[in-house]
Amino acid sequence: MLKTFLRLLSIKPILIMFLILVGGVLVGGYMAYDHYWIKEPPVELVKSRLWDRLEEKARLRKFDGGIKLADEKDSAAMLVAMNKQYDSATTWQMMYQFFGEHLWQAEEMLKSNDPQKQQDAFKIMAEIGTRAARSAFRDGASDGWLGARIAQVYFLPSRPLVQAMVAAQKATNAPPVDPKAAKNAARPVPKPARANLTKTLTEESLIRSANRMFETAGEMEPVFKNYQLLVKLAPTNQVIPVRLEYVRVLEGDNRFDQAIAEMQQLLKTAPTNQIVPLRLEYARVLERSGRFELAISELQQITNTNLTAKALDRLTVKLKQRADNK
Repeated sequence: MLKTFLRLLSIKPILIMFLILVGGVLVGGYMAYDHYWIKEPPVELVKSRLWDRLEEKARLRKFDGGIKLADEKDSAAMLVAMNKQYDSATTWQMMYQFFGEHLWQAEEMLKSNDPQKQQDAFKIMAEIGTRAARSAFRDGASDGWLGARIAQVYFLPSRPLVQAMVAAQKATNAPPVDPKAAKNAARPVPKPARANLTKTLTEESLIRSANRMFETAGEMEPVFKNYQLLVKLAPTNQVIPVRLEYVRVLEGDNRFDQAIAEMQQLLKTAPTNQIVPLRLEYARVLERSGRFELAISELQQITNTNLTAKALDRLTVKLKQRADNK
């Protein structure tokens, strides 16, 4: 034991420093992996990457809002002005210069306290994402990544802002209090609501716009996550349609196991008058996933249906034939 200790003491200091350095690199690498890969990166980091990409592609050090879109009278005019500039671009470098200037302007509008400007900012950002994902030149190139990062950095984090905008809109559009009743109650009379207020952006439409940009970029994980939010936001009579929409999105990405699990949960909680159409949809999901026997079994359990027995038999035979040929 003593000999081993003396040998350790005889190791050269440079070797000890090397081991400490290697250990530090390993620990630091693990922490970075845990923070940036396992967990979702912070929004500010993604935002920095977004602007770095724009500056690199546009070959500019910074954007300063030289294109004053906010001076336009309304969002429709701004979108027309934007698209004229995009159509005039002859290179991707010019296109990214427009993207950067427009996004800079939209970000400034989003920081304002004017609800109309804030809504217009989202429209501008959505248009940037749409044009970036579209093949603008003969080279066939596109940049869906840009739109996905706009959704990640600006759209989803702005949900509280949109919630506040919706609440303010509802309060503003509330019916005015009767002046006589207000006087009798000894309280001030509120000003009448403005009749020409623009319809406020909703949280649902914000999330759906973000989903379109993620889907265009082929990034489906955020889309699936956002559908959970859409289900929670949906009014009671729209929960089932939104969940069915989610099932079809899962199918489109070949995630049949998740789609089937979602349909099974729907059947457990659905009201009685929805069971038959949901069973039919469940059978279709099973068929599309290749689970023919289960689809047949599900169809055979349907007794109260508008489908005639003959039509049901024909569909059952078809499924059996496909199962036999599998």
